[in-house]
Amino acid sequence: MSDSKLGMIGDVDWRKAGVLAGIGIYGRSGLLVTKQYGPRVRLGGVLTNAVLGYDEGVTDFKAAMEQSCGSCHKCVDVCPARALKGDGTIDKRKCMSKLFEYGFRGVAKFVESLMDADPKSRRNYVRSYAFREIWQSLITGYNYYCWECQAVCPIGE
Repeated sequence: MSDSKLGMIGDVDWRKAGVLAGIGIYGRSGLLVTKQYGPRVRLGGVLTNAVLGYDEGVTDFKAAMEQSCGSCHKCVDVCPARALKGDGTIDKRKCMSKLFEYGFRGVAKFVESLMDADPKSRRNYVRSYAFREIWQSLITGYNYYCWECQAVCPIGE
Protein backbone atom coordinates (compact mmCIF):
# COMPACT_ATOMS: atom_id res chain seq x y z
CA MET A 1 0.00 0.00 0.00
CA SER A 2 1.16 3.54 -0.57
CA ASP A 3 0.24 7.11 0.24
CA SER A 4 -3.54 7.50 -0.01
CA LYS A 5 -3.11 10.06 -2.79
CA LEU A 6 -1.43 7.45 -4.96
CA GLY A 7 -3.79 4.57 -4.25
CA MET A 8 -2.52 1.01 -4.23
CA ILE A 9 0.69 0.08 -5.97
CA GLY A 10 2.23 -3.33 -6.50
CA ASP A 11 0.78 -6.69 -7.31
CA VAL A 12 -1.02 -9.19 -5.13
CA ASP A 13 -0.25 -12.76 -6.19
CA TRP A 14 -3.52 -14.48 -5.31
CA ARG A 15 -2.17 -17.89 -6.26
CA LYS A 16 0.70 -17.54 -3.82
CA ALA A 17 -1.66 -16.17 -1.17
CA GLY A 18 -3.89 -19.23 -1.68
CA VAL A 19 -0.95 -21.60 -1.35
CA LEU A 20 0.40 -19.84 1.74
CA ALA A 21 -3.08 -19.87 3.29
CA GLY A 22 -3.32 -23.62 2.77
CA ILE A 23 -6.20 -23.42 0.26
CA GLY A 24 -4.28 -25.47 -2.27
CA ILE A 25 -0.93 -26.06 -3.93
CA TYR A 26 0.80 -25.00 -7.13
CA GLY A 27 0.07 -27.58 -9.80
CA ARG A 28 2.34 -28.48 -12.71
CA SER A 29 0.41 -25.83 -14.64
CA GLY A 30 1.52 -23.11 -12.22
CA LEU A 31 -2.09 -22.59 -11.17
CA LEU A 32 -3.46 -22.93 -7.66
CA VAL A 33 -4.93 -26.44 -7.40
CA THR A 34 -7.42 -27.24 -4.65
CA LYS A 35 -8.55 -30.71 -3.56
CA GLN A 36 -12.22 -29.99 -4.24
CA TYR A 37 -12.10 -27.95 -7.46
CA GLY A 38 -8.64 -28.61 -8.89
CA PRO A 39 -7.44 -25.57 -10.87
CA ARG A 40 -11.01 -24.37 -11.48
CA VAL A 41 -11.00 -21.59 -8.89
CA ARG A 42 -10.94 -17.80 -9.02
CA LEU A 43 -9.52 -15.91 -6.09
CA GLY A 44 -10.02 -12.44 -4.77
CA GLY A 45 -9.55 -10.85 -1.43
CA VAL A 46 -9.68 -7.88 0.81
CA LEU A 47 -6.50 -6.10 1.81
CA THR A 48 -6.51 -5.01 5.43
CA ASN A 49 -4.15 -4.12 8.20
CA ALA A 50 -6.36 -5.85 10.79
CA VAL A 51 -4.64 -8.42 12.99
CA LEU A 52 -5.97 -11.81 11.91
CA GLY A 53 -5.18 -15.35 12.96
CA TYR A 54 -3.84 -17.81 10.44
CA ASP A 55 -3.02 -21.45 9.88
CA GLU A 56 0.33 -22.70 8.74
CA GLY A 57 0.40 -22.72 4.98
CA VAL A 58 2.31 -24.96 2.62
CA THR A 59 6.04 -24.27 2.65
CA ASP A 60 7.39 -27.19 0.62
CA PHE A 61 5.67 -26.35 -2.67
CA LYS A 62 7.48 -28.93 -4.79
CA ALA A 63 6.69 -31.80 -2.40
CA ALA A 64 3.04 -30.71 -2.23
CA MET A 65 2.84 -30.60 -6.03
CA GLU A 66 4.41 -34.05 -6.37
CA GLN A 67 1.99 -35.44 -3.77
CA SER A 68 -1.07 -33.89 -5.43
CA CYS A 69 -0.19 -34.18 -9.11
CA GLY A 70 1.90 -37.35 -8.85
CA SER A 71 3.18 -38.37 -12.25
CA CYS A 72 0.31 -36.68 -14.10
CA HIS A 73 1.41 -34.30 -16.85
CA LYS A 74 -1.92 -33.87 -18.66
CA CYS A 75 -1.85 -30.08 -18.28
CA VAL A 76 1.69 -29.90 -19.64
CA ASP A 77 0.90 -32.17 -22.58
CA VAL A 78 -2.26 -30.28 -23.63
CA CYS A 79 -0.82 -26.74 -23.48
CA PRO A 80 -1.18 -25.34 -27.03
CA ALA A 81 1.78 -22.99 -26.57
CA ARG A 82 4.00 -25.60 -24.90
CA ALA A 83 4.52 -22.97 -22.20
CA LEU A 84 4.08 -25.19 -19.13
CA LYS A 85 7.39 -26.56 -17.90
CA GLY A 86 5.82 -29.16 -15.61
CA ASP A 87 7.46 -27.88 -12.44
CA GLY A 88 4.84 -25.23 -11.75
CA THR A 89 6.51 -22.55 -13.85
CA ILE A 90 5.31 -21.04 -17.11
CA ASP A 91 7.30 -19.74 -20.07
CA LYS A 92 5.34 -16.51 -20.31
CA ARG A 93 6.83 -15.58 -23.70
CA LYS A 94 5.47 -18.74 -25.29
CA CYS A 95 2.14 -18.30 -23.51
CA MET A 96 1.70 -14.67 -24.54
CA SER A 97 2.81 -15.41 -28.09
CA LYS A 98 -0.04 -17.90 -28.40
CA LEU A 99 -2.58 -15.76 -26.54
CA PHE A 100 -1.83 -12.69 -28.63
CA GLU A 101 -1.85 -14.55 -31.93
CA TYR A 102 -5.19 -12.87 -32.55
CA GLY A 103 -4.29 -9.63 -30.83
CA PHE A 104 -3.88 -6.35 -32.71
CA ARG A 105 -1.45 -7.68 -35.33
CA GLY A 106 -3.60 -10.75 -35.95
CA VAL A 107 -6.75 -8.66 -36.25
CA ALA A 108 -5.03 -6.21 -38.61
CA LYS A 109 -3.77 -9.08 -40.79
CA PHE A 110 -7.22 -10.66 -40.82
CA VAL A 111 -8.97 -7.41 -41.77
CA GLU A 112 -6.44 -6.69 -44.54
CA SER A 113 -6.98 -10.18 -45.95
CA LEU A 114 -10.73 -9.72 -45.71
CA MET A 115 -10.59 -6.40 -47.56
CA ASP A 116 -8.41 -7.90 -50.29
CA ALA A 117 -10.63 -10.97 -50.74
CA ASP A 118 -13.19 -11.15 -53.50
CA PRO A 119 -16.80 -10.76 -52.32
CA LYS A 120 -17.53 -14.47 -52.71
CA SER A 121 -14.59 -15.45 -50.44
CA ARG A 122 -15.48 -12.97 -47.69
CA ARG A 123 -18.22 -15.27 -46.39
CA ASN A 124 -15.54 -17.90 -45.71
CA TYR A 125 -13.53 -15.38 -43.69
CA VAL A 126 -16.50 -14.68 -41.44
CA ARG A 127 -16.94 -18.41 -40.85
CA SER A 128 -13.24 -19.09 -40.36
CA TYR A 129 -11.33 -20.31 -37.33
CA ALA A 130 -9.41 -17.03 -37.21
CA PHE A 131 -12.61 -14.99 -36.97
CA ARG A 132 -13.90 -17.19 -34.11
CA GLU A 133 -10.60 -16.78 -32.27
CA ILE A 134 -10.71 -13.00 -32.70
CA TRP A 135 -14.31 -12.91 -31.47
CA GLN A 136 -13.49 -15.10 -28.47
CA SER A 137 -10.56 -12.87 -27.54
CA LEU A 138 -12.69 -9.75 -27.80
CA ILE A 139 -15.37 -11.28 -25.56
CA THR A 140 -13.20 -12.88 -22.87
CA GLY A 141 -9.95 -10.95 -23.10
CA TYR A 142 -6.64 -12.43 -24.12
CA ASN A 143 -5.31 -13.37 -20.69
CA TYR A 144 -8.37 -15.41 -19.77
CA TYR A 145 -8.65 -17.16 -23.07
CA CYS A 146 -6.86 -20.49 -22.72
CA TRP A 147 -8.30 -23.04 -20.30
CA GLU A 148 -6.84 -26.21 -21.76
CA CYS A 149 -4.82 -27.14 -18.67
CA GLN A 150 -7.82 -26.59 -16.40
CA ALA A 151 -10.10 -28.66 -18.60
CA VAL A 152 -7.89 -31.78 -18.51
CA CYS A 153 -6.89 -31.67 -14.84
CA PRO A 154 -8.32 -34.78 -13.12
CA ILE A 155 -8.19 -33.13 -9.66
CA GLY A 156 -11.60 -31.87 -8.59
CA GLU A 157 -13.44 -33.22 -11.63
